[in-house]
Amino acid sequence: MTPRSRLGTRVTRLEADGPVAKVEDRGHGRMSSPVAATVTAVALVVVFVGWADRGEREVATQASGSRMPARIAAVKTDGRVVLLSSRNGRELRTLATGGDSKTTVTVMPNLGRVLFDRPRSSKRGCGPREIVSVPLAGGRVGRVTPVAGSSAQPSVSPDGKKLAFVNYQGPAGCTQPQSLAIKDVNSSGSVQGWSARDGRQCISAPSWAPDSRNIVFGLFTCHEKGIAPHVLDTHAWGQDLTATSSVPWPEAGVRLDGYAGATNAFLATELLEKCPVGSPPCRYAVAVFDPATGQRRRVLFELPNGGFPQRVATERSGNHVLAVETGDRLYTWSDGDMKPRKVAEDVVAAAWVPRR
Repeated sequence: MTPRSRLGTRVTRLEADGPVAKVEDRGHGRMSSPVAATVTAVALVVVFVGWADRGEREVATQASGSRMPARIAAVKTDGRVVLLSSRNGRELRTLATGGDSKTTVTVMPNLGRVLFDRPRSSKRGCGPREIVSVPLAGGRVGRVTPVAGSSAQPSVSPDGKKLAFVNYQGPAGCTQPQSLAIKDVNSSGSVQGWSARDGRQCISAPSWAPDSRNIVFGLFTCHEKGIAPHVLDTHAWGQDLTATSSVPWPEAGVRLDGYAGATNAFLATELLEKCPVGSPPCRYAVAVFDPATGQRRRVLFELPNGGFPQRVATERSGNHVLAVETGDRLYTWSDGDMKPRKVAEDVVAAAWVPRR
């Protein structure tokens, strides 16, 4: 007599950027009949086909166990702000126009909007800039920062409540005295600001800590090389607007790229190997540093052919990184990968669109 087959509970989860499809087999009795097996097979095929038809909204599962966001908000060389597939770089939607080579882009997942800065006029070179937003689904572009002044480099806090940006105090909106400003995302009211004591200093790459309290930013002398990261505690602003604390910075560090995902470590571009004039490109890498000591924790990746990662961004887990090369090529890297993967070309800035 053939013993009865016992099948344990089995649940298969197929996740996309939307509802979760669930296939369950809870059989604990006899083996299914051929007809039932055929029906089950057809059902599974339907589920898989339906899931595959979601196309660019699929989420890749990486070796690290975290899922890469399915979409990327990017600024193209022609000034368009678009949504790209993180899987193959295909353009999914054009959201807005008016960007340029200096534009920075970020995403407010809780409000479903993309923020970016753009010049207020069509004149080339330095000039007043403004920060605007547009829905991820497409729609009308709205101004975020006040009409007066010039604003750039937006950065939204992880809790989605505050916006940090660089405010230019001079009329040209280029390298005049700068301040780091913060405002409530949903308010057009007052803007708090922190200004460097030295009017010749420029501020770059403000980035929020995972707790939405601290901000790290680069402070350097305009038109000169070198960078000195400072950490600003926003909760202390009401007491002393000039209170910042400098952090150790590695000698080989070239540029601060912000916090490394949901950690208190810093992401930075590092010069691995100096090259004499006329030699092949120097070696640069994106690395994680300890803010307490300034020591490198680990190198994440190098771009092919000695490429310089001029724009770098990570998503909340820190396991997936975007890098835009000086040649306007967009790469993605995931923890566990041996090297970055080229996704798209003609891109000057990019940011992950977090899964909601």
